[in-house]
Amino acid sequence: ETSPQVETAKKRLIDRLRGPDAPVIQPIEGTPYVVMELTARGVERLASDPTVRNVQEDRPERTQ
Repeated sequence: ETSPQVETAKKRLIDRLRGPDAPVIQPIEGTPYVVMELTARGVERLASDPTVRNVQEDRPERTQ
């Protein structure tokens, strides 16, 4: 369970990033996490945001 402050921070981050460089943004309720699909410019904007502590890329595993 997250605090109201965390939920507010997530909403503000989503509002700042929303646009053509972030075509998909989805908060994960009850956690401090947000799932996003971003362009390269969107990743730069996200990484430079002072409220962001960590950015982690999630890729599907390659099958051989």
